[in-house]
Amino acid sequence: VEKGIEKSGRTLVIDSSLMSAGLQVTKIQNLSVGASEGHGLEAYLVSNAAGNGELLIKVVDAMDREIGRSRVPVQTKTDDAGYIAIPLDTRVPLATIAKVAIEYQPKVTP
Repeated sequence: VEKGIEKSGRTLVIDSSLMSAGLQVTKIQNLSVGASEGHGLEAYLVSNAAGNGELLIKVVDAMDREIGRSRVPVQTKTDDAGYIAIPLDTRVPLATIAKVAIEYQPKVTP
């Protein structure tokens, strides 16, 4: 059963910082039941460039209120792709997520 954005009616908002870093999110879905990562979402991340940073993910309900937030460290390689887990607080009901906003923040080395 497909649980992704296409079937759930969720809106995916991708910040321009992902495109600038050579990253693309093509799918968001609920974490599989029993996943070792726990409660949350997973995203399919496509990388066209090597990089090191983190994704800031905000989830919003139908009233456009933020109901959850997560930071996920990512280290990417050129021409790579895969699913990444987006853990959320267990008090965030996944069924109420109407919008998922994602931005990329590169790691700054001193």
